Amino acid sequence: MSGIESIMSREVVRIGLNATVREAASSMRAHNLGALVVVQDDGRIHGVLTERDVLNRLVAAGRDADGTKVSEVCTKDPVTVKADEPVETCYRLLREQGFRHLPIRNDDNEPVGIVSARDFMWGILAAAPNANIEEVCRKLDGLDAVMSAADTRYSFD
Repeated sequence: MSGIESIMSREVVRIGLNATVREAASSMRAHNLGALVVVQDDGRIHGVLTERDVLNRLVAAGRDADGTKVSEVCTKDPVTVKADEPVETCYRLLREQGFRHLPIRNDDNEPVGIVSARDFMWGILAAAPNANIEEVCRKLDGLDAVMSAADTRYSFD
């Protein structure tokens, strides 16, 4: 496979550090997304706000969505890669680190894309349009089994 730019979404929805979590959740709903890239005033990546962040750091903690800033609950300093990073490397990062969204950045640490775990499945299927879908799924299951074996070394709680 080629670089991650082949499957990343180039429509990155950004949100500022001082936005409220309610504003972020509304943006996620409006764009049908599970994550937003949190940017500093200069446009550089500060973090990622995911549905999991909202659930664990806001809802479960009993915090108020209108009174809590995105910067207080987002995942700060996320792992990022450049657009030419190999797809396989990015897939391993997601599996080994236990996250579902990977921001893609330029040399100035500005977001140029994002890839989700689901994008890998669609990317593989799109790359093999004439393939037997059952065979592709069997191969994905095999790859997932290998990657799951690697996951036993990590705890993602």
